Amino acid sequence: MLTVICYLISLMFYGMGSSKMGDLNNAVSATSYFVLAIFFAITGFMFYYVKNKTTVAIIESRSSNSTENLRGNRIIQNARAS
Repeated sequence: MLTVICYLISLMFYGMGSSKMGDLNNAVSATSYFVLAIFFAITGFMFYYVKNKTTVAIIESRSSNSTENLRGNRIIQNARAS
């Protein structure tokens, strides 16, 4: 949910920056809105990345050697198909 909020805020700041670009006198404030939009987009991505990374870590900790089991299963399935 926090990721969605960050992305919506970044879209809002992007829109505000775009509306300020029409007037050249407000170029500095438009640039600051664009910087805020990039900041909130990156922040939202980091929240998304950390959330998914911890979810994967929890799943891997519940099953022992899960990546080795998945690789072994793939090798066995490929050998049967041949």
